[in-house]
Amino acid sequence: MPLVSSSVVARAEADGAPGVLEVSPGGEGFLLLRAHLPYWEGLIHVVGQAGQMLGIDGERTGAWSALEADVQAVVGRGRTRDQAAVLMEAIVTGLGTFVPGLPGGLTHTFPEAAALSGLGLPAAAEDVIERLVGGR
Repeated sequence: MPLVSSSVVARAEADGAPGVLEVSPGGEGFLLLRAHLPYWEGLIHVVGQAGQMLGIDGERTGAWSALEADVQAVVGRGRTRDQAAVLMEAIVTGLGTFVPGLPGGLTHTFPEAAALSGLGLPAAAEDVIERLVGGR
């Protein structure tokens, strides 16, 4: 099964500035990456991180950062995929930074670690997130 069978749009950051990546099938054996970034410094790191997000070199996380992947995992415990997606959207739109003009329906960056304390999740989930935030 291909890694990307249709276009994927994802949040990205280049040296802390928000942007968007579009990944689509490019042909037999390769993908096409379009990066909408405010500047190109650090582009090689953006490409590497996009590869990690898609699982090019290993496990697919579907998240831009390790913190985002970890929070997704905690939020997803005991919830359907749709329930977890609704909660993640609430976390991102409620605590992330609004960024106007992003394509693909994206509106916010993922929150900084410090903003993730006290989300109102069950105590066990809050404890895990507190440990994650403390380790960053």
